[in-house]
Amino acid sequence: MDYYLLVNNQQIGPYPPPQIQGMWNSGAITSDSLYWNAEVEEWRPINELIETLNPLPPVVEAPIPPVVVAPPVVVTPPVVVAPPISLPTRAQKYEEEEYEYEEDDDDDDGDGCSGWLVWIGMLILINVLSQIFDWGWFFY
Repeated sequence: MDYYLLVNNQQIGPYPPPQIQGMWNSGAITSDSLYWNAEVEEWRPINELIETLNPLPPVVEAPIPPVVVAPPVVVTPPVVVAPPISLPTRAQKYEEEEYEYEEDDDDDDGDGCSGWLVWIGMLILINVLSQIFDWGWFFY
C-alpha cells in the first residue's frame, strides 16, 4: 500500500514503503513530516510509519557465564632467622648508667614541696573527706 507524505506543508506521493524508507535514510524527510493513506483517518507522524517499516529485532539475552571464584592465594613471608642477641641483664643495665643523687633535707622529691608539708596536706584531706562522707572526725 502506498502512502502520501506531508513535507514542509506540501503533499507529495504516493510512495511505496521501500521508497519512504530510502527517503528517511537519506534525510529527505524528517521527524516533523506526516503520512496518510486510506487505512488511517488523519495525517500521522512519520515516526510511527518508520517504526512499523523497521521493527526492532527481538532482543535475545546472552546467557550469563557462571562466576568462577579462584581460591585465595596465601603468600607467606620467608622466615628470616636472626642470630641470637645477648641482652644485658637488669643489673648490667643499671651498672652502666650513672646516677647522681643530691641530698636535700628540705625537699624529698624535687618538686619544691617538703615532705612534712605533704603529710599535713594529707591529714587535712582525710578530715575533710570524713566530714563530707560522715565518717566522723579522724583526729579530734
